[in-house]
Amino acid sequence: MFTPKITAAEAAVISVNVSLKRSIDADTLVGIFKGTHSPETWISHLELFFSDVPDTILKKFMAQNQFSALSMQRVFRMLSPCMQNPHFLEVLDEYSAEAHQTGAVDD
Repeated sequence: MFTPKITAAEAAVISVNVSLKRSIDADTLVGIFKGTHSPETWISHLELFFSDVPDTILKKFMAQNQFSALSMQRVFRMLSPCMQNPHFLEVLDEYSAEAHQTGAVDD
């Protein structure tokens, strides 16, 4: 079976774009977390990112882009409370614990 190699950011945008008319690209998604792109026009996409993207892809996204827990929380907290899926915070805690365990210390 052929499995194409794609980044976690590319996998995340596939998951997010399925439900929405307007598509976000991987560079924009990464840029939002780096602070180089404005999140305002992508709020619906971010809500889906934090709620619908599988945990393994979220963790790979953070690792591949070297995002700290704080940078992820910064964007998460931009969403209104009703759009904040608390499960993401559990994933973030797991990711941070795994990073500490492997020596790749996270914020």
